[in-house]
Amino acid sequence: LWDLSTSKCKKLITDQHENAVLAIKFIKIHGKNFDIISSDLDGYIKKITISIGYFLTTVDSAVLIRKKEPFFLIEVLKLTNDEKSVFSELDEKPIIVAFGSLENVFVYQLEPVPKNLLLIKRPTYLQNLSVPDVSFGLGYPPRYLPNNCSEADSALFEKVKSSVDIAKQHRLIAVSWGKCVSIYIIPF
Repeated sequence: LWDLSTSKCKKLITDQHENAVLAIKFIKIHGKNFDIISSDLDGYIKKITISIGYFLTTVDSAVLIRKKEPFFLIEVLKLTNDEKSVFSELDEKPIIVAFGSLENVFVYQLEPVPKNLLLIKRPTYLQNLSVPDVSFGLGYPPRYLPNNCSEADSALFEKVKSSVDIAKQHRLIAVSWGKCVSIYIIPF
């Protein structure tokens, strides 16, 4: 941690991961304290809280997820003011994060209550050569599928379509792997 006003290192943090850190994101800043989320080559995803005091800076961490696969991507859902008004009925605004590996994208709610929201597997017809990219958004779910979808995709789409209000905006996640882009509704 660097103090930009003095250009000096306040604290060197070297004890949070045993292997290379692959991705890191700020998730919350509250006063002189902030939370970051990081992933490493061993498949650990940690929430790290840094508290900056006048004389002492402390670092606490907790393992959120441990998988056998490393996560190369972390993306945090940040609601715009327009999006906050759409979801104003929620008492506490959730912090939602997506983690991407070569095989999966996990969508996870960090706050107010930690829980898994969605698991998206790499399509089997794509080679395992690319890291997925994700983007969160707010919008209306698709109303139809292209003609070249499988019967299983069509059946799943019809099942979801019948249980989702397609006239209402939803939190969405777009996931790309190679040339394939898919859009999913984030359940919460």
